[in-house]
Amino acid sequence: MIVNRKPLLAFFVLLTLLIGSYAVAYRQASCRLQMSDRCFRVLWATTPEARQQGLSGHPGLKDNETMVFVFDKLEVQCFWMKDMKFGLDMIWLDDQKKIVAIEQNVSPDTYPQTFCPDAQARYVVEVNAGTANKLGLGLGQTVKL
Repeated sequence: MIVNRKPLLAFFVLLTLLIGSYAVAYRQASCRLQMSDRCFRVLWATTPEARQQGLSGHPGLKDNETMVFVFDKLEVQCFWMKDMKFGLDMIWLDDQKKIVAIEQNVSPDTYPQTFCPDAQARYVVEVNAGTANKLGLGLGQTVKL
């Protein structure tokens, strides 16, 4: 029996191209936040319940993970370390996603102290303690979100 293998080969080439382009799109989509030259996967806190829970009780963030708190309007946003198991850097962003305040190396032992910057923010980014320093983050820098 003679089998024409060209259609089968064309199918596998097309399948390989589709899988490859999906993998590239997936990798790009996983970069939801970029600070300096580093991409982070985002855990979103967009509802009042999610913002209240935050990372409380969470075992920790991977090096490429962050939690982003999204607020409805620009105002002073206060944070604490209730029920936290690891240290954080807190980064406040305005409407244009510019850094307006940073609190570094905040320990879980600081609870019940609250951290309230003078600046108003629309977003607050939490990353592992020491990340802001490693990335050289400073006031006025823009975060891609």
